[in-house]
Amino acid sequence: MVDYPTKLILRIGLTIAGILPLALGIGAGSEVRQPMGIAIMGGFTTSTLLTLVVVPVIFSYIDNFQTWIMHTLRDGFGKKPSR
Repeated sequence: MVDYPTKLILRIGLTIAGILPLALGIGAGSEVRQPMGIAIMGGFTTSTLLTLVVVPVIFSYIDNFQTWIMHTLRDGFGKKPSR
């Protein structure tokens, strides 16, 4: 059984491989379709990176901030250290 990240990487690779001839301008009349292929491939790559890297990192920062807030509220604001 293939795990999810492997399936995802294979799917992304096959999609980019399918769009590559369009982006490279291979074939008759491709000078009209080439910019569209470049835009599709760039958008797909950017959205994939945002989904797989940026969103989890932002979620991690928010989760860490929430944990810090909860500890701060539980311990109390401005609590003076005991002597």
